[in-house]
Amino acid sequence: MAYDIDPDQSVSIVAIFLFIDAAFLGFPLLANMINGGAPPIELVLLVAGLIAAGVGLLQGRQWGWYLGSSWSASRSCSPWSAWSPGACSGC
Repeated sequence: MAYDIDPDQSVSIVAIFLFIDAAFLGFPLLANMINGGAPPIELVLLVAGLIAAGVGLLQGRQWGWYLGSSWSASRSCSPWSAWSPGACSGC
């Protein structure tokens, strides 16, 4: 059927969502750094972890699932869950 999703395809979809999530956090962070702001180290680690989890998933590594799950959980519990460049006063 047309809506049957292959397990390999679902892994790719999850990795794409991780990369999109990292982009939504990373591009404002990068713009802030270019304008001379000091980035919060937790946010830099969060973006790096999301990218690493996506790469691990695409390579078929077991640690990619654990890293993706833990970073996504920390993303939802972090104070930057609704982060924007003007949201924090230290940025």
